[in-house]
Amino acid sequence: MKRSCRQIVLFSLFVLSALAAAYDVPLITADMKAVMRDIWKRGDAMGRIEGKMGQWGNSITNSQAYLGSLASGGCSGNATCESYHDILLWMKASETSPGSGIVGGYHATPLDEKGGGHCCESGWKVTDGLWCIGGAIQRDNPSWSLTEYGTNDLTRSWTADDYAAFKQRMKYLLVASIEAGIIPAAGAIPPRMENCSPANNDSVIVKRLNDSLKAAAQELHVPYVDYYQACVEHHPTDWCGGAAGTISDDGIHPSWHSNTNNFDPPAIYNDGYAIRSKQTLDYARKLKTIVFDNGAPDGQDLPILAVSSSTHPWGEYNNSATASFSWVHDGGPAATEYSYVFNQTASTIPDETSEGTGTTATVNAGSTGEWFFHVRANSATGWGPAAHYPVRIIGENQAVVQDGMNGYSGATDAMIFDQYNYGASAIQLKYNGGESRDRLLVKFDLSSFAGATITDARFELFIEKTGGDDSLSAHALTNSWQEGTGGYEKKTGVSWTYRYANDSAAWTTPGGDFASQAIDGKKINAADAFTWKSFNMTIAAQQWCSDPSNNHGLILIGHGSYSSTYVYFREFPLKTLRPRLVLTGSGFSHTETIYGPRGSRLGAPYPNPGNPGVFIPVHVAPRSRVTVKIYSIKGTLVYQTALVNGTASPNIQTVSFGGNGKSIASGIYLARLQGEKSVSSAGKLILMQ
Repeated sequence: MKRSCRQIVLFSLFVLSALAAAYDVPLITADMKAVMRDIWKRGDAMGRIEGKMGQWGNSITNSQAYLGSLASGGCSGNATCESYHDILLWMKASETSPGSGIVGGYHATPLDEKGGGHCCESGWKVTDGLWCIGGAIQRDNPSWSLTEYGTNDLTRSWTADDYAAFKQRMKYLLVASIEAGIIPAAGAIPPRMENCSPANNDSVIVKRLNDSLKAAAQELHVPYVDYYQACVEHHPTDWCGGAAGTISDDGIHPSWHSNTNNFDPPAIYNDGYAIRSKQTLDYARKLKTIVFDNGAPDGQDLPILAVSSSTHPWGEYNNSATASFSWVHDGGPAATEYSYVFNQTASTIPDETSEGTGTTATVNAGSTGEWFFHVRANSATGWGPAAHYPVRIIGENQAVVQDGMNGYSGATDAMIFDQYNYGASAIQLKYNGGESRDRLLVKFDLSSFAGATITDARFELFIEKTGGDDSLSAHALTNSWQEGTGGYEKKTGVSWTYRYANDSAAWTTPGGDFASQAIDGKKINAADAFTWKSFNMTIAAQQWCSDPSNNHGLILIGHGSYSSTYVYFREFPLKTLRPRLVLTGSGFSHTETIYGPRGSRLGAPYPNPGNPGVFIPVHVAPRSRVTVKIYSIKGTLVYQTALVNGTASPNIQTVSFGGNGKSIASGIYLARLQGEKSVSSAGKLILMQ
């Protein structure tokens, strides 16, 4: 019998046990759902894998006792545990056999991927998370994450400034996930009492750190998973050590009494890792139901909107002060009217004054800077939460050159110290040691600006931490160099002695070849933590644009006595805090120049789903060649084609996939655009034959 082409949707029903859980499952209210749906919709367009989890943390996350053995080995017959098979499979646990729907078989599974490459490792702190998360996102491609750092960060000597700095770093980590289209959650650290000695009971400072984590999550409107409360719920005073404790005899790590797969009381109340696994699964089930499947939120169900812009890509720099926005209903009761506002405050909630029933708006920014469009809907049940859309407005004669923003990927940077290269580190440490024997190198490829007239140029560097009074001087490098690929390696790139990998092409003078006259210099002290420092680069930038072949970048040299400074470099996961060069002048347009040879990009596929095929518009930059590659959901390359634009202007070319006489199976595919030095994702294509 010939089957007609149609979509079949299967609804999975689940029953929550009447047994009270020994912890709280985070609420996902309407305002949180709105934020999380916005993140997921952007992540879905980026090709994030639905259900796949990013496990980012220290040894408490790295242990196979947390989700790992459960995901690969199954529940060992425990009926309560087995009731989570559906959510475990959604999270990419293994099946005993393909299509069985039964978790187990001890097969390799994405849910038991552990180690530093996946951003969880013993001894790690939040700064390690900031260093590794970018690579983990590229490697694992999750759609949501649970981040747990703090146990190794916290000391009894912490001051209020230390708690504030920890909170700020954790917010950067969570926002980096949001930027990448990954729904984050902050996880509390468990109680701590080293060796279970009452003299080492750190409950007060642990609670204070967890309060910082909770505040960071609340400010971003994302969940806070309270594992601390889960550990002490049934053991208010005896949580440490013994056969019944939730924390092991070392007083730091969760207990593991071989009950990791037993989700029934009283066994689960006495196994710290089983509690954490079950709590995560309960949260994942709620996350899937409310956010991914667009179910009703906790509390009152209110109208939710999804906002987009035809003129200003999300979060990117734009020369135009006039921006157009549109919005659609994305959940909850039907909308009856709307209210919106455009301002420079990230979390504004528009008032309840109706702007009418239209679903578009064109607004004007009154100045340059970061602006936000906020819109909410009214309904029969009341006004809903606001949807927020960020844009960054720059002057008409300006361009911002920053790795990861507006398609730019031409920055290189490194720290050199004696014979070592820190080329791939996200956070660079400049330590003077009294002899300035460490230096920071940075270069921006400005070939797209060749011939431009520069009237002002500012090199801006984000300072995270300082160790005291210090200063940095910026000098023009006079010789070429190669960034390394490791975080602590000398063979992969520039070092104190050599300019290139494998100890080749030595510097004329160890420590770098540079002009003796500083281009600019800045004082740095403790008050500069978490702020930008700006260096005047006007003369140097004009020289680089006039003759790009002599652009070797900058070297930053520290001056001071035994003080250190932490700065964010191009691998830092929050791309808006990476080093940037702000150019003012003529002979260039920000949009056209930044999208130069690296600026080709994929448009939205249509129709999507498609039957029998899908069309993909490709914006091809001037004088460039790109390749469009399409992969199956399993990562198999199924189609590729090269596109060339030999003209001086960008153009749009269309790629047709399926429906062209070739036999291609129905399913989900991922399109990627590959240029000379970068790859960008277009997201999912769905074919239905």
